[in-house]
Amino acid sequence: MAAPTSPPPKTGAPSPSGPSSGVRPEAARTRPEAARTRPGGARTRRRTLLAVAAAVVLAGAGVAATSAGIGPLGDGGGGGGGRDDGGPGTSSDVPDAYVGTWVGAVQRDGKPNGQHRRFVITRGEEGEVVATSVSLGDDYECKSDGTLAQAPSSAADEAGLRLDTRVVKSVPSGRCAAIGEHTLVAGPGGVLKWRAAGRTATLHKVTTPERMPEALTGLWRRPLAGGGSQTLTVRATAPQDGGGLTLVSDGREHCEAGMDVFFAGNEAEPARVAPPEVDRTASRGTCATGAASTLRPQGEVLLRRFPDGRVLRYQRAS
Repeated sequence: MAAPTSPPPKTGAPSPSGPSSGVRPEAARTRPEAARTRPGGARTRRRTLLAVAAAVVLAGAGVAATSAGIGPLGDGGGGGGGRDDGGPGTSSDVPDAYVGTWVGAVQRDGKPNGQHRRFVITRGEEGEVVATSVSLGDDYECKSDGTLAQAPSSAADEAGLRLDTRVVKSVPSGRCAAIGEHTLVAGPGGVLKWRAAGRTATLHKVTTPERMPEALTGLWRRPLAGGGSQTLTVRATAPQDGGGLTLVSDGREHCEAGMDVFFAGNEAEPARVAPPEVDRTASRGTCATGAASTLRPQGEVLLRRFPDGRVLRYQRAS
């Protein structure tokens, strides 16, 4: 793959009371998403011809078918998804063992690099969008659609499932580029082994419905070092719904931003959220961006922890 793209200048100086505003892009290679001939192409064409023939028969029978980690923000510093899962009866090239939501920590050269990867894989056929992917770094979020480039013949096929991806959302804007082909292989113990552009991850299936826990939802507030306050609103949102959190800082600046939920958390792991995306039309001032963070309730206090170890404490306001 190509070397990482060089990040543009930082958007505002960080405040001493919050994380750095520097943003590191995901290492990526920009490559055309043009269709390529795959070994499964003949099989797809045969399926298409059969489907057309079936449609003709039905018609003849008269059957109708129907950011910005807002740690420093306001502290005084100056996604399309895959198609619907039609259920086990849906015609699909994707084995059932791959269908679902998968998350895991990313490694490079066998060492954790601070990134996390999320896939939502649905049923579908070669050439169709069957997956959405989120890459979460310390200070960026990249959302992509995944088109099925080649399907495994079965869940036991070690060639795995191959996806071509296209970036559909970048936070901060312009920081993400497609890294080309992704390979996922069903492994023992109900995991998926993912690899792309020199990165790997063991992805574990999310087996329970995802929604931000009640202990986290509500309105939270903390004072800003330069005067004023910052409010954090957490809604009972599932990660696939997008959004879910709102940050508003009122002090020397007025800054508003939203954050996506990457992982809603469980008893063992905290909720994980993307860097805030500043609403520049509703904000006044520099509104320096920050990093991704985790959220953990502690009684009437919410702890927001950043990759560099800093923690912001919010008191429940409602």
